[in-house]
Order: sequence, then structure tokens, then C-alpha cells
Amino acid sequence: MNRRELLVGGAVGAALIAARRASGIVLLSGHSPGTTAFDYYISTTGSDSNPGTLASPWALTSLTTSSANYSKIAGSTIGILNGTYDISTWSPSAYSAKLTIPAGLSSTQPTVIQAVNARAVTLKSDPGASGYVSGSVIGNGANGTGSHQICQYITLDGLIITGGTTVPASGVSGVTFTGVSPQDSPGIVIQNCEISWFINPSGAVNIGCITWGTGPTGWLIHNCCLHDCYVSGTARYEHDNASGVHDYAGFGTVEYCSIYGCNNAVYQKNQASTPPPQGDVVRYCYIHPGAGIGLSLAGFNNSGGTTPPYQAQLFYNNIMENAPPYDDTNTGANFLQSPTTFSNNTVVWTYPRQVADTLSFGYWVGPTTGAPWKFVTFDNNIGYMSGGAAPGKDPTLLPLGPTAGDWTRVDYNCYYGATLSFGITSASGVYPPTDYTLAQWQALTGTPDIHSLNSDPLMQFEASSFVADGGSTQYQLQSGSPCKGAGYGGIDIGAWGGTDVNTGKPIAQIGCNFSAQT
Repeated sequence: MNRRELLVGGAVGAALIAARRASGIVLLSGHSPGTTAFDYYISTTGSDSNPGTLASPWALTSLTTSSANYSKIAGSTIGILNGTYDISTWSPSAYSAKLTIPAGLSSTQPTVIQAVNARAVTLKSDPGASGYVSGSVIGNGANGTGSHQICQYITLDGLIITGGTTVPASGVSGVTFTGVSPQDSPGIVIQNCEISWFINPSGAVNIGCITWGTGPTGWLIHNCCLHDCYVSGTARYEHDNASGVHDYAGFGTVEYCSIYGCNNAVYQKNQASTPPPQGDVVRYCYIHPGAGIGLSLAGFNNSGGTTPPYQAQLFYNNIMENAPPYDDTNTGANFLQSPTTFSNNTVVWTYPRQVADTLSFGYWVGPTTGAPWKFVTFDNNIGYMSGGAAPGKDPTLLPLGPTAGDWTRVDYNCYYGATLSFGITSASGVYPPTDYTLAQWQALTGTPDIHSLNSDPLMQFEASSFVADGGSTQYQLQSGSPCKGAGYGGIDIGAWGGTDVNTGKPIAQIGCNFSAQT
């Protein structure tokens, strides 16, 4: 465990990261045609009657339960050759997906569905097309009778998955995995993929580019671009039930992803289950508007009054551009029920907020009255606000609650803007009755932000010009930034500060490392 892991979330964060490392998830590198890495191949001109070799590949229909080849797939590595695979007229299988991936045999022998050349394979499914019924493009989960498959040890790698532009009659996601019961489906990896344009009608709920139902645990979304998954009945910059990642499961990691154009970037839903859902990790992500985005992080509040609290959730080294970082918006309880760490994030506002919400850090609502634990660690973050509040909107930067001192640590942050204010709120959507200046805020019980800065962080874009949706590197600190070395533990404040827990080296990537094609 390195120094950075201990700084992010303390012992709770270190234990959670260690548990993830023990889950057996292994990232794959790309393969090349002609190698022995692939057990079977699929091409646009293949046939299910072929042996599945590079010279005589299968058709994509082999990834459906009705194919005779389906029984050969579990634990195999399937290479999909370049091309566009139009599945828009396919009806979903019995498991509510057009393609159904069988579980791998073990953590060391997963089922792998991989583009032979990364992002040279497009699975196209306009969900409004003829033959569409309901369900995801790729999945493994509930069938029509209510029973489930086990979906574990599955990897999707290097695919472009697009839903088209026609609004379907009911909700649909790009990729959905669901298990039998909570925490029974480990080791699912989605990496190096672009998943986009799953547009849903007004009233559709619990859908997204990627949706996790009850069951999957220890999942990983790595180096993906998730965009333009939203509900058509509301503006994309409003919270709704469509997300880049929509999660009923928990204990997953979203890392090195770019997310935009969705009603929420990551939405962890309430779930009454035994055991209860475990907290997610969101790190090294670039969340920005595109054509509009609602909340960066939504939900994460679970059921009120839970004792003991749910497992820790960690949000660190993310960049959130013109997108509210957090609100516990959800039906039901308005209280955090997990230890929550929000560290080394950079939040930048360059224009007024369009809807009635806080301009920056959102509602970090503490436990219900009398609960014995403290929840929030909020440190090493940059809050940069150059756009003012829209008419009638609240300009509060950081509301916490429900009473002063209901946090583990709120300190070593850098705030910059013309209308900085702080407050204490008791529920989501309830504006603090008193707005404090930074000096008043620092004098409250628990001495929040006693070491924090009220300074221009001097990010790179300030030396040239801000570029909307222009990438994460413009938020690196200039050499003369007051945030250099000013964070908790002597690290830099902001998303680029500290050390990458995956590599042990200075952070070199935030967001995915490729450009979207759809």
C-alpha cells in the first residue's frame, strides 16, 4: 500500500482498494490477428457453421443463446474482426439482451469478447428499429421468468456500442449485467470501449450506457468513453434516470473514463438488500457537458438509518467541468449512509448553472440525527468558479450537514470565485438557511477548511484560454500555482495532485486516452 492510497480515505480507503486488488480483475492488452491469443474469431462475413478460426470465422450470432456455438464460449477469448455489425433488427434473447455473454470459468479464465483491433468494431443497434422489443445490446441477467444467469468473470474490450438516435418505446441500456442476488457475480470488466446514444423516452428508469443490476460486485470500468445516454423528456443538464453508469450493485470501480451528455455521469441507486450495496470508487475520470450533463455523482445515499453504515465510497482525482459534482438526489432517504471520501478533485464553473442547484460541490448531507459515525472527508479539492449564479439560483459552493462537525475532515481545499459561500443543509434540495463566508465557515465546530486557500489555483487554461469539452490536461497546475504542495500530506491540491494508485507514478492520465468516434 503506497502513500497515496493511505492519503485517499485513510485506512478505509486503503482497505477498500486492497479488496479490489484481491478481486482477481486483470486488465488485458490488445492482441493482433494471427496470434494464438484468440480461441475463436467472428467477422461480418462469418457463419455459425464455420469452425471459428481466423480463416473461417463465426458470425456474430454465435453470441446468442440459440447458436450451437454458444456452449463453446464460456472461458474462451473471442476476437471480433473489424467492421460494423448491425443488430438493429435483432430481438433480445431470453435474457433481455441482443447479445448474451456466458460467465467465465474462473478469475483466471474469464470469457473475453474483444475487438481484434481496438475500436475498429462497431455494434450498432438503433433501439427504435424494426424487431426491437426491450433490453440491452449486451447483457447477462434476468430472463422473463424472473430467474437469472450467473454473470461473472466476463470482459468486454475495445468495442464501439451505439444505440442510434431513434427513441424506443421503453427503456434500454447499452450493456447490462445482473446476477442472482447481491454480490454473487464478481470479476466483470468493461475496458477500452465507447458506449453511446442510448436515448430513452420520458418515464424510462434505471438505464444508461452501462447498467448494473443486483448482483455484480467487484466490477471494473476502465478507459471507456460513455456519452449521450439520457431521457428524451428532460433536458440533459437535469438529473434523471439515465446515466453513463447506472448502478444497483456497488463495490465497483470507474476509472480513466470520459463521460458526457448524460443525465448523470455515475448514479448509485438505493437498494434494500442483505447484504446492502457496497460503495463505488470513481477516480481519474473527466466529466464534462458535451450537449449537457446533469450530476456528476447522484444517489450514493442508500437507505436512511442503516447500522452499521454501508461500505466506503471514494471519489478522487476526477475533473468535473461545468457539472455539479454531487447530490444525493434519489427517492427516499436524504442522508449519506457510507463513509465518503471526496479528495483531489478539480471542479470548474465557467458559466451560470442552468437549473436550481448549487454551482459547485453539491449537497454532502451527513447522517441522521444521533448517528454515532462521521461520514465525509472532503480535502485537496479545487473549486474554481468564474461564472456567476443564474437569476434566482443559489450560489452556495459547499453545503454540508446536518450540523457543524458532521465530517471527518474538510480541509486543504482551494476555492476561487467572486461569490464564495458555505452552509449547512439537512436534506437534498434544501438550501442552507445561513450562507457563511470562508472566515465564518472556518470558525464553526470542527474548524472546517482551516488550512484551505482562497486563491486562484493558476491552472493551465488560465495562461491561454478555456476550451469547453477541451480535455483534462488544461486543468494541470502552472509552476507558480499556490496549490503546489499545499494539500493534505504535502501533495498538490486538485485532480493532478499525488500519485496514481495503479502505477505508483505521478498521475499521467485523466479521462480515456482515445477520441470518441460516434
